Formats: sequence, structure tokens, C-alpha cells
Amino acid sequence: MQTLGIDLASRARNTAACVVEWRQGTARVADLRAGLSNDELLPLMHSAAVVGLDAPFGWPDAFADAVRHWGGSGRWPLAWDEKAGSEALRLRATDQWVWKTIGKQPLSVSSDRIGITAWRAAALLTAFGGTAVDRVHGRVREVYPGAALIAWDLLGPRPPSSYKRDPAVRESMLDKMAAKGGWLDLDRHRDQMVTSDHAFDALISALVARAADGALAWAPPDDIPRERLQREGWIWLPRPDSWPRLAQES
Repeated sequence: MQTLGIDLASRARNTAACVVEWRQGTARVADLRAGLSNDELLPLMHSAAVVGLDAPFGWPDAFADAVRHWGGSGRWPLAWDEKAGSEALRLRATDQWVWKTIGKQPLSVSSDRIGITAWRAAALLTAFGGTAVDRVHGRVREVYPGAALIAWDLLGPRPPSSYKRDPAVRESMLDKMAAKGGWLDLDRHRDQMVTSDHAFDALISALVARAADGALAWAPPDDIPRERLQREGWIWLPRPDSWPRLAQES
């Protein structure tokens, strides 16, 4: 089987996609591309069993409701609360869950520039799905590479600089991930992942897609309403013990 990881950006030039092929207890990077438009991503998505897409799939319910109410009635429905109110407007249920579980807060889709990427993701998911898109259990799963690296303990002691900014940090992690005798084969694509954080995140997204498909990632807890998740989306975070088991899952 093949999983596809996409590091989606607001522009095609910063968008990368990684195809990982899984067979007989091994995983090989079969393809790695960069500078991709939505039209170029769609055939790759249709060829994959599961897709890990690094982009928010929705907006916080409180934010969407407040903006709709403000536009329709001219009145803001919420009293201002600098902490609780702001947090509800900024963060989805899944964002708050990841923050509580792993200690890393996702970017706010309603108040940061990642909102532009979410617009693009919505258009991509619509083009892929045709009808209403399952934002939780569909073939395309929302992923968050930075949090996945923490869950898998691949960052080790907090690095002196971000893996997204420092090629040396990415190189060190790739050496650990694809250690001799291990199950992950980077093939000829290692240097591209060292050079580009977008290519690196595309790989992590493809690996998380495998975890989500193989029940090695956290499913949504029962206390979050299903209807809310379908509107806001759910970040599939791999379980801490899942790394050595990824290639063995059927």
C-alpha cells in the first residue's frame, strides 16, 4: 500500500508531497515532489490509500458562529474575555486536545496566517471528495508533523534551533529515523529532506497517515461531539509507542 504526505502551504512553491510505499515490514520513500498546485496534488491523492494533509480542516465553532452572527445581525454574540473567550475563538477542540496531550499548541486557524492554507485545503478537499468531505475518518487525515515528532520522541532533547529552520537538525533526525537495519528507506530523497523543511514535513505527514490508518494514532475522545468534529476537523496524533510498529501494521 501507499500513503501520501502533503505539506500544504498557501502557495504552490512551498508545497511538497511524499509517497511512502509499505510492504513486508518495510517502508520506502517512492516519490518526493515540491512546488505543487492543487491540480498536481489531486492525482497523487487519488493513487494513495491514505493521505496525511498538514493543514487545518476547519475553523473553531465559536469563531464561525460569532462571525456569522456579526455579519447577519450586526452584533457580536460573545462578551469579551481575554483568556477563555479568546481561546475559544482561536482554537478548535482538536487544537486544545493536542495542546493538553502533547504540550504543543497548534497555530490558530482563525487568527494566524495559516488560515490562508486552510482556505486552500478546503478547496483541495472539495475537489478531491466531490461531495461533503469526512473531516475525521476519510481517506484524507489532518496531521501535524511538529506534534508527531514530539509524540514519537524524535526530537530528543530540545534542539538548539527549530528543525524547520536548521538543516542540521533535520539531518540528525533523518539519521535516527532511517538508521541502518531499520524499516525506513529514504532511497535517493534524503538530501532533499535535509535541504527542505517542506519535504521533511511531507515525509512525516505520510508516516502519520500510516499510523492513523493502522489504529496507531489517537482517535477523538467521546466527550467531543461528532458533529463538531465534522465541522472543525481532527488532528491525528500518533501514539508514543507507535514508531517501531508502523511497518508491521496491516
